[in-house]
Amino acid sequence: MNYLGSRSVVFAEVPVDAVGQSETVAVGGEMPRVSVRVRVPRSVVLDKDPSKIVRLYVDVGGLGLGEKELPVMASVLRQRVELADITPAAITVKIDPVAERDMFVRVVPSGNPAAGYRLGELKAEPEKVRVKAALGFFEKNAGGLEAAVDIEGAETSVTADTRVGANGALSVTPQTVRVTAMVDPAAESKNVAIKAKITGETSAGYFIKGVSVVPANAAVSAVRERLAGLGSLETEEISVAGASMDIERDVKVVLPAGVELLDKDLKPKVKVEIGLLEGTKEVLASVAVAQVEEELWVESVSPASIKVALRGQPGALASVTGEDVRLVVSAARKEAGRFTVVPSVESVRTPDGVRAVSVEQKEISITLREQ
Repeated sequence: MNYLGSRSVVFAEVPVDAVGQSETVAVGGEMPRVSVRVRVPRSVVLDKDPSKIVRLYVDVGGLGLGEKELPVMASVLRQRVELADITPAAITVKIDPVAERDMFVRVVPSGNPAAGYRLGELKAEPEKVRVKAALGFFEKNAGGLEAAVDIEGAETSVTADTRVGANGALSVTPQTVRVTAMVDPAAESKNVAIKAKITGETSAGYFIKGVSVVPANAAVSAVRERLAGLGSLETEEISVAGASMDIERDVKVVLPAGVELLDKDLKPKVKVEIGLLEGTKEVLASVAVAQVEEELWVESVSPASIKVALRGQPGALASVTGEDVRLVVSAARKEAGRFTVVPSVESVRTPDGVRAVSVEQKEISITLREQ
């Protein structure tokens, strides 16, 4: 080439191939990279990818095992391009025996799911591929071979047939695997009430005077749809069968499917106060809804009545029936739709001389509709 009117172009970190590998020996480990300088007429525009201009290689054919220093050879692929020099001119290559093994496929996601979604389980089918390569290849890739999957902006799980990344291996079977990246709605969190689940009947002449749970609330996480319908959590069962004295116990919280506690070790302390029934009576009180907004009406109340334990003067108690006692639930500032309440003693209205001492711990559901 006439160097007048030419220019030099240097490519750094150019990969070097190995030729002459066989079924029994091959290059182990990563091949060194080199720099290449070429000369080209100023009028010629070169591609930025050196692999389209020159191919570099070492010949390992017929060599024995171990480290070898080999000259780097080149084939110029582009017309009007002349090789000037290669730095370094020789590289050290390790020749290893060839082995054949099963290797796990490791799914590698790229990008991020859409806002409000999260990446879940990653899996490949099959989970392993058969690889033939130099021993050094298996040492370098001890963590498995990569198979990429793009999840950028995904709102649903992504499945794709992907080529296994095995640069340097002699063969991979199969070369393509089916990869799946599970994309799920991202979990949100909120605080919900904890209710004690009481079972059994106290000893004759005794009643449940009160129930306390500490802490009274728990922070939980779940997908938005599941959290929307979650108002409270129950503890595991606490039996008061035959009880005549207070019960205090650390208990677990029962979690619905798909719901998790932020505090994995949370065990609320439940105290059940047992009181002596003297001059007491249990009635089935009707549930009344008060303070309903003018534009609304009560469509349903469930249950319509609830057990209330009363205490008072024997004469007053004897004449009291369920018709004389009401459990009043406030609907103040409530909008159309369904809401629930847990009854309290303070909500019970009784005749003079009689007072409520306990209320059945049963959630009441009220549905309001627009007029």
